[in-house]
Amino acid sequence: MISTSFRTFLFAFFFMLVLKSGYLKWIPIWVLDPLYVGFLGLGLLYFISPKTIPISKNIQQILIILGALLTWIIFSCIYTSSPEIFKHKLLKTVLVFILFFIPFLFIRTKNDIKYFISIYNAYALIGALLVIRAFVMHKMEMFTIIGKQEETAVPNYLFLSIFLCSALILNLPKNKLPDILFKLLLFISMVVLGARSPILFGTLMIVVYYSLKYIVNVQKLVLFYGVLIGIGAVFLSWEGSERLIERFGSITSVRGNKSFDTRVSYQSKSVDLILERPVFGTGFGSFAREMTGEDIIDTPHNLFLEIGFETGIPGMILLIIFFVYLFNYMIKMIRKVRQQEDKELLLRYGLIITYFFLTAFVSLYLSNSKDIFALSGCFLAICNALIFEETRNKKSEPIYIVDHKMVREV
Repeated sequence: MISTSFRTFLFAFFFMLVLKSGYLKWIPIWVLDPLYVGFLGLGLLYFISPKTIPISKNIQQILIILGALLTWIIFSCIYTSSPEIFKHKLLKTVLVFILFFIPFLFIRTKNDIKYFISIYNAYALIGALLVIRAFVMHKMEMFTIIGKQEETAVPNYLFLSIFLCSALILNLPKNKLPDILFKLLLFISMVVLGARSPILFGTLMIVVYYSLKYIVNVQKLVLFYGVLIGIGAVFLSWEGSERLIERFGSITSVRGNKSFDTRVSYQSKSVDLILERPVFGTGFGSFAREMTGEDIIDTPHNLFLEIGFETGIPGMILLIIFFVYLFNYMIKMIRKVRQQEDKELLLRYGLIITYFFLTAFVSLYLSNSKDIFALSGCFLAICNALIFEETRNKKSEPIYIVDHKMVREV
């Protein structure tokens, strides 16, 4: 038998290998795909220590909704117009759903997740240092390197930027000097990479979070926004922000911006096709075939439109219901927990899930949404462990009889 602490570390390590396998392939130490290594490690770990805890009723409801969504997705494969592509996309989608359920097999107490954030930050630090190193050594050539589609060379710049921003959001509640320096490094890396949506959503969440948490009067609010504008001006005048300024400027230029224009066109046509085929959609994995005639995996860069397009309005409704239940439960649990340590832990996961939820409207698609579903599974598994611990503690409280009534000892 392995110790509890070591088991907790192994779970976080192997789970993160699966979750971030796409980012890690470029590290030359991998002889096997980190995805396979992670799944093998998780399988062996569960075989050694298979004990689980009951799942609360509220969380069971969320799991049922997600199961119904997966069932509808599988059903929609029957009438797809792209039979060669849906198999590959379905396999990746099933992997996304498996990552949602895995935390319930390993998280029995809140301590079972204690290494997860540390390893997440370690991976983000590696990515940020890669970006800074490329910028210092190659200047603008870095963008050519990171722009390659071969992820075994360097991770895709957009997904790397989304990952770095998610790590920044995850660490918003931490404000000691090392935490501030780490968040500054992540933000600088995001600016250098030049991905628009991570900068926009990341900045929005930073402003909203610190405004709500620390600003208590008008004077401090004015000072906060003044400092924020000053920092923004410094970043925009720095040579490392040239790519970011160019990408924002290209949206309004006469020549247009291919990435932005394509997304707008895809999303507009997606709405039209959803209305044409509202019940069953076009079939799972058929977006590219219907939109451009190509047998490839492509999406409207909007998770909800993608589901509506390929599985119809019923699939979109199930996805919306899932997130409504998830965020409603998230808010209730963050308010309910009494210990500040537990509240902060749930808040950190709530923030990062909210960030990925916002990103799902402009960048993510279902088969690459491992982060939002895996982190949602972790959040719910932590909540389940806290509920189980509270219930067990109540049952173990001593009782005695006074006037023939059972009361708890104070």
